[in-house]
Amino acid sequence: MIGLKWILILIMIGGLLLFSSPSADIPEQPEPSVQAELTEQTEPVKIRYEAVYLNYDELQNLLQEIRGDAPYPKHSNNPHVTIAFNPEEDARDLYGQKVDVHIIGYKAGEVSDDNGGTTSVEGLKVELVTENEAMAAYIARFEKNFHITGSYVDGAKYTENLDFSDMQPLDYTLTGTFGAELEGHIIIFDAADMNQTGNE
Repeated sequence: MIGLKWILILIMIGGLLLFSSPSADIPEQPEPSVQAELTEQTEPVKIRYEAVYLNYDELQNLLQEIRGDAPYPKHSNNPHVTIAFNPEEDARDLYGQKVDVHIIGYKAGEVSDDNGGTTSVEGLKVELVTENEAMAAYIARFEKNFHITGSYVDGAKYTENLDFSDMQPLDYTLTGTFGAELEGHIIIFDAADMNQTGNE
């Protein structure tokens, strides 16, 4: 009888173990977040160019004062002085620095385009001035035709082809902010914003 009693007890324990749910006390593992998946798959952010950005209204008012109405139909909504195009080494630690943009001349007219023809554009010849030594050193690395594009017919990039040797002399100074344009046409002034994308 003792042996039968123990057999019955073991059968009861076995039944309890069989129908119990040991996983009930184990919390369900969450699915990886979408953000985590995007972080793992996202390639390094590409900088299209670094530039000193100007206030749109200030620049338009100045251009109106210099030459009256715009001679050409198109203009940029984010006026700037390009410093580095597709930079291999960026200067993100300097984003947000203020830079004085000394405007020394104005020119409008025909320039060559990429197709062997001509187009028209207007631009302001400028010098960049800053008291920040690191910012000044970075600007000095680029010997180029620093300018601001005004209005244009086909492309703002063609301002680079303007010959300012016979420009109208000017003496104005505006203050801009150094930053970058990322892919997706997103402009940033803080390196902490480098993870933004233009897909939303």
